[in-house]
Amino acid sequence: MVSLCDMELDRVGIIKNIDANSDMKRRFMDIGIVPGVRIIRVLEDYGKSISAYNIMDSLIAIRNKDSRRILVSYE
Repeated sequence: MVSLCDMELDRVGIIKNIDANSDMKRRFMDIGIVPGVRIIRVLEDYGKSISAYNIMDSLIAIRNKDSRRILVSYE
């Protein structure tokens, strides 16, 4: 398993675990980041502090400091 921000670009992953406090976990779940969901890292900024992900046909940007708490495995 790797953290979400360490995923290879354009590779499909499956969310396995969210290790965050209850408020942050709720925010992730509200945008569709829940265990079992397919996710693809599609973009990262030049400073590598934020990445964009395709989740259920939506493009979502997440700060890398937050996405480190989400673990995925490759499909």
